[in-house]
Amino acid sequence: MKNDAFFDLLQSMEKDQFQRFQKYVRIYIQKGNQALRLFEQYCQLRGSKKNKDKEIDREKVFTAFIEKEGLKAPRKHLLNLVNVINDVLKKFLISERLEEERGTCDLFLSKIYIEKGLGKHWEIHFKKAVKRLKNRPHDIDAHLELSQLYAQRYYYLGKKQNKYDNQNAMDSMLQLDEYFLSLKLKWSTELHSNKNIFGKQHDIRFLSELMKACEKLKGKLSAYQEMYLQALILFRTPTESNYQALKEKLYLQHEHIAKVEVANVLNLLNNYNALLIKGGTDRLEAAYEICQKAIKYSCLDQMNADFLLNAVNLSCDKHDLALAEQFFQALNQNFADRNDAILISNARIRLSKGEYQAVIDMLLPEEGQQFQSPSMSIRTRVLKAQAYYELDEVVQLDNALRSFNDYCKREKNQSLSLDTFKSVKQFILFLRRLNRLELFDEKGYKKLYNELRSSKNIIAKTWLLQKINAAFQFE
Repeated sequence: MKNDAFFDLLQSMEKDQFQRFQKYVRIYIQKGNQALRLFEQYCQLRGSKKNKDKEIDREKVFTAFIEKEGLKAPRKHLLNLVNVINDVLKKFLISERLEEERGTCDLFLSKIYIEKGLGKHWEIHFKKAVKRLKNRPHDIDAHLELSQLYAQRYYYLGKKQNKYDNQNAMDSMLQLDEYFLSLKLKWSTELHSNKNIFGKQHDIRFLSELMKACEKLKGKLSAYQEMYLQALILFRTPTESNYQALKEKLYLQHEHIAKVEVANVLNLLNNYNALLIKGGTDRLEAAYEICQKAIKYSCLDQMNADFLLNAVNLSCDKHDLALAEQFFQALNQNFADRNDAILISNARIRLSKGEYQAVIDMLLPEEGQQFQSPSMSIRTRVLKAQAYYELDEVVQLDNALRSFNDYCKREKNQSLSLDTFKSVKQFILFLRRLNRLELFDEKGYKKLYNELRSSKNIIAKTWLLQKINAAFQFE
């Protein structure tokens, strides 16, 4: 006979959940009750090696129970016993669901307590919730819920202190434990929401208090917190020593933190490299290393679109088309709405494969294209100029560079910053000079090569150097 819904549900429960239910049943059904003995009969059959991984239907349970108890009970009596257990199962499943959503409930209740000024109720609830969540030390969701609870407590304590004794935020910061501190460090670095975080002023609330608290807690921070503290230091002071320190901490910690957090830190390291490359520093190897780590640490799906777009470009510069294709696939799957980034990445890979006419065809017509940012429009024009150069289309290249130059003049001080304007103008200047050099003019190539090497803030510098070296090997 087929099982009913009750027995099907019991059969589908995982081992750990079923073990919790076994304990739960004994709380709500008194020892000696026939319903409890019937349930224990099911547990015995389920745990038997003979029946392992086999479906336990109710007829098998009923037959074994009647034989063991020596009963002559009608089927109706047995079904009534099942209903008793079923009522307990319903309560258990409700409690399981509440436990899953406890974090949301905790936050909602704490907000009400704070808003109503029920300080004592809030403290009691807070302590109970913290004790419960700390019993799940390796659960990332529990860690996040703890962080959010401590965040609320932080504001409550700060509000309370300001009201009564005018203490500053530092006092409440020092009362918090590692959960809130790690969350605050993550917020402060703004890793996930900002793609161009360096060189900008950010108003981070209570940043000075946070740094003072970290200084006082020196030596007591976990490795996890130390990593985020280093990220904050790099955010505030983007120097090579701070970059290397954060990189080393990430490499040590990546197996112990969530993939999204690994992605956040890789994004910060990538931004630092991008800043240096934009300023003219030879940073290709370091930037390429960070791109490879996104693959190695299996967090490609957590990287943002700008990281993936940049990774495609860097991989092509390193002639690693297999890696470029991986980044492109991740971009295409996870950011289908970013048509501009997908188009440009695809064109960059085609350029590296030598499919120059395909690049031109993909990026025409120029006038009809709409891009989400000026940088995308610039990348498109650079790719077209590169393709025309590779095809040895002198006239078309001159026209493209002239159009590019006119675009920069129109957009200067509007959509283009001064730094971007200068980097593009230098690209146009150097590519024009390269295009006009005679084939065997080694001195001219050498002069252009030296000037290019010493120049800073120039777009597509790696590609230009590669084109010069294709004619004469200067390195």
